[in-house]
Amino acid sequence: MPDANFDIPVLIRSRRWNCDLKIARVAQAAVELSYRWPTDKRGPTYKRAIASVAGALARRVDVGQACSDFVEAAREAGLLIEDDTKKPPQGEG
Repeated sequence: MPDANFDIPVLIRSRRWNCDLKIARVAQAAVELSYRWPTDKRGPTYKRAIASVAGALARRVDVGQACSDFVEAAREAGLLIEDDTKKPPQGEG
């Protein structure tokens, strides 16, 4: 089961450990989705992310797509820590 790095690590809030986690690899995302994801947040976006991450581990899905799907699942679950440095200043963009 090959692992690969995300181009940019994803920051999420761990409810279980009450801390921030930096998810930098596909395998880390797989562990979070499989074992630590809130059970009440396992809808269609979660299912797409877990399938995409599993596909990336099997080299059937692009790592960038797996990362994007993981980010969307984390956002929907309220776990994503948004990077304010990437947002345009208020009133712009």
